[in-house]
Amino acid sequence: MKSPCEKFVLEVMPSVRALIAKELIDKYALSQTEAAKIIGITRPAISQYLSARRGSKMIKQLRINPVIRELISRAASTVVKNEATSESITNIICEICQILKSDKHGTLNKKD
Repeated sequence: MKSPCEKFVLEVMPSVRALIAKELIDKYALSQTEAAKIIGITRPAISQYLSARRGSKMIKQLRINPVIRELISRAASTVVKNEATSESITNIICEICQILKSDKHGTLNKKD
């Protein structure tokens, strides 16, 4: 049985990265290369996120939650402004995970 944290990393984190990448490119007009460098992934990974070949599994569920949308925006904003620290991004990611864990019927609470 996977822990909620394992499920988050495997099932949700790619969608979080995809949404952050999309925000960096759409809202802040960064190139795919710039967004990849900021997030710490490759440019081809960014391309796959944008074309929904990677990370699309949870995007709809993340987008419908206004609190999660705000957290994604905050993460993108702090990264772009060079205000992001490992701790600040980790805190945002943990907040998203806590929100999803509190959803009794959500992905993180389903039995394997």
